[in-house]
Amino acid sequence: MAQHESMGTFSSYREILRVAIPVSLESLFQASFNFIDQIIVAVVGASAVAAVGLSNSISFIVALLYSAIGTGSGVLVARAFGRQDMAEVSRIAALGQMLAAVFGACSALPLILFSAVILRAVGAQAELVGVAAGYLQLFAAAMPVTVTSAVIAATFRSLSDSRTPMVITMAAVILNTVLALFLVLGVGPFPRLGVGGAGLATSISQIVRCLALIVAL
Repeated sequence: MAQHESMGTFSSYREILRVAIPVSLESLFQASFNFIDQIIVAVVGASAVAAVGLSNSISFIVALLYSAIGTGSGVLVARAFGRQDMAEVSRIAALGQMLAAVFGACSALPLILFSAVILRAVGAQAELVGVAAGYLQLFAAAMPVTVTSAVIAATFRSLSDSRTPMVITMAAVILNTVLALFLVLGVGPFPRLGVGGAGLATSISQIVRCLALIVAL
């Protein structure tokens, strides 16, 4: 009996790690979008690094407010999946994605329209605002798909598949790194866009990530 219980406990631990490790790695890769941008724009100058860091802090706070959508829809999807009600799973997943896109757009709009005002309100110097505003606008433009991706990833985890969003996010990070290098530095036929190039690379990568998650789901 004791041996049977020990085997059951080991199996439970293994199942927890099977889900938890890909989830942790996905979160790490998602956070690395901002970190990579800061590293690459360092070649432009210290003000560029500060501009990207400040913009990322603002965007992170806004995105965090809507992380509850992914958590809530994930719980409901898990319940429906436990009942093997796949029609309900589809309905909840679709509704969660719609809500994420709408709330993400509502958050992105003021960041795009009033980026300079918001940056000054959080204490950015005038010269820093000029550098950061363009990056923040491009980063914010991708917020609807970024939040939608978070909801889809939560749906995958509720369906006992944490590996798919991890792999897709990893691929998106690689794409972001390559694009940022090309657009920030102006490699080959690509124009040298500086800090704006990092924002554009992140936006494109997040859009590609969201589309890949939708197709996979």
